[in-house]
Amino acid sequence: CPLVQQALVLGMPSQRALVAVVVPSKRFTAFWSAKDAETRQNATSQLLEELRFWCTHHRLRPIEIPQAIHIESEPWTAENGLLTATEKKRRPLLQQQYAETREKLYSNLNVKSSNVI
Repeated sequence: CPLVQQALVLGMPSQRALVAVVVPSKRFTAFWSAKDAETRQNATSQLLEELRFWCTHHRLRPIEIPQAIHIESEPWTAENGLLTATEKKRRPLLQQQYAETREKLYSNLNVKSSNVI
């Protein structure tokens, strides 16, 4: 997706959907970095919508499409320890770092789905 620089898709066996941590591209960052909380929430919703569209357009199955995202403002680099020297993700470290974020995303998804009639 052109609006995504880096992404980590997370799941749990007990959940029926995926969630993702996304580092947006520079193109998206200027819009997202607005200080207004409402604008930030709208930007997150717009990025999720664009990501879902991109995934559908590229024929990912519905179960493979993240249903919630967290936007991370700091890119993952070898310097901050989240990438290897060859710029591959250090998945165990990333999963550990974003474990609480994953739980919050699933908690929010479960609250939203229980409110739907």
